[in-house]
Amino acid sequence: MFPNSANVKFSLLSIVNKSDALGIRCPTVAFKHEVIGSLSSITRSEYQTSIMQNISVDLKVIIQSFLYKNEKFCLLSDDIYTVTRTYVNGMFIELYLSKSELKKEELTWL
Repeated sequence: MFPNSANVKFSLLSIVNKSDALGIRCPTVAFKHEVIGSLSSITRSEYQTSIMQNISVDLKVIIQSFLYKNEKFCLLSDDIYTVTRTYVNGMFIELYLSKSELKKEELTWL
């Protein structure tokens, strides 16, 4: 089913900024769903491409295309990652992730 065997379970997140009672903006998770995919490190050519585009890419995750709904964040091993780039490869999509400055403890959950 997967190009490589599925080896990681993580959550795709849609995060919006909402204001609290004092008007302070807080990152809030508007949508979350868990998916299973294949985690791998990036290749040398992918690393060179990310350097040329001034993008920091830490990991690559491959999931089935229909599971991805343009979420910009994912929760993997209690760390928040930003989806910096995607590549559709037939029935799979490659998500290139970079570590986000957001912390899981800072998020408000709906």
